[in-house]
Amino acid sequence: MVGILIFLIVAFYLRFKIASIYEDAIKSYKNKDYIVAIEKFESIGDYKDSYTYIENAKNEIKYQKALDYLEDDNYEEAIEMFEKIINYHVSKAKIKQAKYEWALFLYKNEQYLKAEQLFAELDSYSNSLLYKAKCSLKMIENDNMSMLVNCTVMENMKRHLIIFCKYLNIKIAINILINVNLILEDLS
Repeated sequence: MVGILIFLIVAFYLRFKIASIYEDAIKSYKNKDYIVAIEKFESIGDYKDSYTYIENAKNEIKYQKALDYLEDDNYEEAIEMFEKIINYHVSKAKIKQAKYEWALFLYKNEQYLKAEQLFAELDSYSNSLLYKAKCSLKMIENDNMSMLVNCTVMENMKRHLIIFCKYLNIKIAINILINVNLILEDLS
């Protein structure tokens, strides 16, 4: 009988202690002290929804780190981190944002080929189609014909220029389009 009483007292104490740790962990989580929250939740195992909180806290740490990378213009790291938590918060949207900002950075630094590839991945996100066409135009303007070796690429350039005509000075784009056609004729 004494053994049962001691067992019940210990069980009650442990239950109370675990509940107290759980409440502290919840407070830490709500205060965005995720590392402390994770440690506390892990210490109480599968009590209530501790594992869910642990997973969410880990994702939040990654999400915040990805946002920091994005803020510091570390686009590749930001994209990689967002992809690790693709279904968390608005990570899919943030991946597009990071790719778009990276593509703009590349465009401004005259790395048109890589920028064009990123804008192509983004399809109609923001002004991606316009910038994709601008990249194509810049490559032509800079006379980087080594990037435009075969007719297929030239045909793609014509398509981009047609898109470009919709957004910018049609006269300039038509002149460039005529030059591309002349180049295509010479290649034939």
